[in-house]
Amino acid sequence: MLLKSKLLLLTFLCLTAIVTQAQNQESYIKGRIYDSINDIPLQSASVVVYKTKDSSLVNFQIADYKGEFNIKDLPPKTPMYAMVTFTGYISQKITLDTSNTFWDLKTINLKHVDSSNLEEVVVKAVAPIKMNGDTLEINPDAFKLDSNAVVEDMLLRVPGMVVWADGTITMNGKKIEKLLVDGKPFFGGQTNIATQNLPKDAIQKIQLYQEKDPTKIEGQDPAKKDSLYSLNIQLKADKKNGLFGKVTAGYGTDKRYDASGVIQAYDPKNQYGIAFGTDNTNRTSGIGSGAFLENTFKQNFWRYSYSDPNVSGIKKNLWANAKYQHSFNEANNGRFYTRLTGDYGYSNIKTNVFTNTDQTDNLITYNQHSISNSNSDNSTNAHQINLNYDSRKQYGDYVNINSKFEYSSNDNNSQSNYNIFRNDTAISANNVLNNTHSNSKNVNIGGFVSRNDYNKQNNPLTSYSLNFNVNYDDNNSVTQTSNIFHSFVDTVPSSTIIRNYNNNSKNLSTNAYLRYDGFKKLLFGIYNFYNIDISLNNRISYSRNTQNNHVQDLDTLTNSYLDNNYLTYDNTLSNFNYSPGFSLSKSINKNIYGKYYYWLYINASIEHNWIDQNNRSSLLYRNIDRNYSLWTPSININFNKQKNNQYWMYAYLNANISPSLPTIDQLAPVVDSSNRYSVVSGNPFLRAGKTKSINYNLSIDRSNQKAKSGYGLQLNGYWSSAQNAVIDSLVYDASGKSIRYLLNGDGAKNFSLNGDIHFSTKFKTKYQLQAQYTPNFNINSSPSFINGFATTSKNQTLGHGVSLSFIIIDKFNMTIGERIINTKNTQNETATKIQNNTTSLDATYTVIKNLNISSNFNYQTNKASTNKTNAAIWNATSTYRFMQDKVEVKFTAFDLLRQNKNITNFANQNNIGTTVTNGLRQYFMLSFSFYPRKFGGKQNNNMGVIVR
Repeated sequence: MLLKSKLLLLTFLCLTAIVTQAQNQESYIKGRIYDSINDIPLQSASVVVYKTKDSSLVNFQIADYKGEFNIKDLPPKTPMYAMVTFTGYISQKITLDTSNTFWDLKTINLKHVDSSNLEEVVVKAVAPIKMNGDTLEINPDAFKLDSNAVVEDMLLRVPGMVVWADGTITMNGKKIEKLLVDGKPFFGGQTNIATQNLPKDAIQKIQLYQEKDPTKIEGQDPAKKDSLYSLNIQLKADKKNGLFGKVTAGYGTDKRYDASGVIQAYDPKNQYGIAFGTDNTNRTSGIGSGAFLENTFKQNFWRYSYSDPNVSGIKKNLWANAKYQHSFNEANNGRFYTRLTGDYGYSNIKTNVFTNTDQTDNLITYNQHSISNSNSDNSTNAHQINLNYDSRKQYGDYVNINSKFEYSSNDNNSQSNYNIFRNDTAISANNVLNNTHSNSKNVNIGGFVSRNDYNKQNNPLTSYSLNFNVNYDDNNSVTQTSNIFHSFVDTVPSSTIIRNYNNNSKNLSTNAYLRYDGFKKLLFGIYNFYNIDISLNNRISYSRNTQNNHVQDLDTLTNSYLDNNYLTYDNTLSNFNYSPGFSLSKSINKNIYGKYYYWLYINASIEHNWIDQNNRSSLLYRNIDRNYSLWTPSININFNKQKNNQYWMYAYLNANISPSLPTIDQLAPVVDSSNRYSVVSGNPFLRAGKTKSINYNLSIDRSNQKAKSGYGLQLNGYWSSAQNAVIDSLVYDASGKSIRYLLNGDGAKNFSLNGDIHFSTKFKTKYQLQAQYTPNFNINSSPSFINGFATTSKNQTLGHGVSLSFIIIDKFNMTIGERIINTKNTQNETATKIQNNTTSLDATYTVIKNLNISSNFNYQTNKASTNKTNAAIWNATSTYRFMQDKVEVKFTAFDLLRQNKNITNFANQNNIGTTVTNGLRQYFMLSFSFYPRKFGGKQNNNMGVIVR
């Protein structure tokens, strides 16, 4: 641990020294830009600095509302010139004297373009960035990059823009929430699919702007911000259609294999994507729909997709995914649209897992110790189809229809052995064999219709929103089990159960929510009512669950299966809920152009819930009718403030009271005698409970285009307290079986707080430094009874995460991190502690233009009580590209030190233990990849494919 701390400190000091040295050597240029006649500042004028030698871009900036600029990170003693431009004015070229290290240009007066001075207008260079109204526009042609450069290569060079290690993009500290291509989501809207695939040379311009959050206007999600920061990539006229992808095949030692393919194509109206693959390398990312995210043309210089060392067992994946999107118009306006999207997914996952667990339970008066081992073979086939129709004709008017169809089947064979000890004395053993086949079908149809004129100027009486959803499930399972129980105490007999289950359940659920926003106009007419909006809310839901369970036991005397009359039963559960209510809301905002903007939104609502539960069963004790009448109030407060070139802040607070109702299986459960060590005893007298909760969110980001550094803070908090919650009263018998009696009780509480503090800086054009600190804290208390003794279990978790990234664009990047998680469980003054530490190092170095080497190292420590496990997982990759970067050879090494042990120490409410599973071991793999790429060309309108 001491060695790790020294290495982290040494790395931090080295990077700090590099940054300090670079900052000490920097030069800068400043000044202000004015209209030569009216003597007013020209906000949003562009100032671009070029090298005199080859007119290559050095740096640039947009003038603020005072017309001022301050461009830093200029190379000292380098011949340069500055171009000052503004739409409708004559540009000025200013030569910078190399004898200076900084330049104060004072006031630069620009002249209007008119008929008398048209000859003076000479375009010397392409401005890389400019303001067009309230939209920031980036011109890719101003960036001289490699011919194979993609959009992300350019974004990394834009001042104020940061691509973070997790793929998040921020501009002047503000997160880009939505990315579009020609006004449309690009293959699902994930940022890196566009930025790491589309070539820079295919881009006409990139636009950044703020727009209203659609869900906020509709009132769908009050936690959403008032506005979103969006990025739109406009393609050149001859690049409106294209094809790109990646096909990979690899084979390695220990018979490891990994093969996959991703092909994507687009035109002005359509997007097509197909992905497929198979592997036995325990991959958890880059498969299924995730394949579109990781198989991009640009090397993901933050991390390579390695096998997951934390996966239990050995997985074999076979998968396929297809995507389609059709836009019914070719407009580049992302605000108004009509589109249809669909995708299909298939997966076949086979897993073999061996598990050994050693666990000790604290039962107050004595300890119960269990040793178990199991072997499981599992195979799952799944198909899923999603369809989504979206239409937005004007602000506030939406139609969305979405549907999902799923089918899955599963086969599982398992064998488990349990040995139970009271202190050090054996009291029972259990051997279980299970063979299960199951299948399930699911159909879900939902959507919303909204007519909500944001300014309520057209006809506020017709302002409403409607949400609806219908879901249907059909599940079938057949299980054969052999359960042999050995008791080593006289009071509990040994027994053998050989049982067959044939179970079917069908579930239909529907719900709808209607909100009418024209009630104020209907009630008060032309009176404004202090700008307070009044909405009527109506929620209605109905569900029906039908079960048919047929269970048979083997009669050893006749060697035939006989019906188990207790476990064989029919059951129908119906739930009906009607919740009318109303809400009051008020919005306050102020905007002074170029200076600041703030927005405050308050919403208070109350609903009354009438709930009817009806259960009918062939088991008479489960025939239960219950009715509830409950009030559920809530309040939401949103605050958003932005001060130009200083900071951006968003805060959100939600407080509500929600009901918690006992289920039929808590009121009158069906107890299966094959569950040897855990039995639930129901309580038909359980009452409805309620939970009070508060959610809080705060985000602050520095937003200054003149600064080369940016930083921000995000804080999330949650608190809840339950009254009349269902709690456990556990009683353990002589064989080690726990019987759970259910009671109502108070005292269940939860509090959590987590944060994200991040910092980034750019210097000398190609260098970046990023730092991030992510703390989290959680504490919850759960009252219960154990063997008649009242006890409260408190679970406390405190975590710290630190990461530091250093990047030399196109050459080198390194990220070091430390994650520490401490968990403490306390019960009756007896405390158990668990600690997980992970020290990580990820680095990638470009040896020559097309040759990269990458290494990933994780040192993991897992400690619970006296049990401690260490593991050093070291992976490495080397890649080489040729044939215009379209062919790649990659060599991968997994677990070079052979330390992947799959050992986990755990501590829960009243137990502590260790679990060991089988997992992936060291292997080496050689793979080949091909990147098909074609942008532009003729378009076949019938097929929507590219014709070469």
